[in-house]
Amino acid sequence: MPKYVIATCNDQSVVEALPNVLGGSIETTTSPGGESADTKLYAAILQKYAADKGIDPDPTKSSGISLGLGTIMNFASGMKGFTGDVTPANVGNQFQDRARHAVLVGRAHVQCDGTAIPLLKNICSSTLLIGTVNNDGTVKDTKKIDPTALFKS
Repeated sequence: MPKYVIATCNDQSVVEALPNVLGGSIETTTSPGGESADTKLYAAILQKYAADKGIDPDPTKSSGISLGLGTIMNFASGMKGFTGDVTPANVGNQFQDRARHAVLVGRAHVQCDGTAIPLLKNICSSTLLIGTVNNDGTVKDTKKIDPTALFKS
């Protein structure tokens, strides 16, 4: 029976504390890993701002940090060109009106208009990646999947 791991549990501290436990697990993630442009951007940001923190530059091996950074970067990207008062309604409209490709999430298409998974209106993208975890925590053979059909009523 395969083991399933959520991305935030795949961290170097877990790999070091429990060697060979994650290997062979199936993980859903938003981090592309490998040699993608997002992975290179993530590594460059860590080199510039956190070189002395011991954070692995592979976003699949430091997913808690890469997911947090991706959230901030995607918020900043979504707010580009924003004018007006910063209110919940105006910020919500800014994200609802703009389709874009997200950073550090496998370049998933993002549109916060309630159409990604109609049953879950607050979801902005239905795309995620699924792959197999190596013993060292890297995720290999990722494939994009879209689980939208699972949520249709």
